[in-house]
Amino acid sequence: MKNITIILPTYNEEDSISEIKKYMSQVIEKNPDYKWDFLFVNDGSTDNTLNEILKLCSEDTFVI
Repeated sequence: MKNITIILPTYNEEDSISEIKKYMSQVIEKNPDYKWDFLFVNDGSTDNTLNEILKLCSEDTFVI
């Protein structure tokens, strides 16, 4: 099984994290022959982006 890592830079994306999760799930479902990792990089956000990413990490094993 091939591994694919997608790097997602974020800056003040608090409101977008749930939408991003929805699309990540669709990608995984449509491509089951790959192991997916989604690496979020918080670029100094001043909103609640980091907490939303940490919440997502605790919910899904494909978020690193």
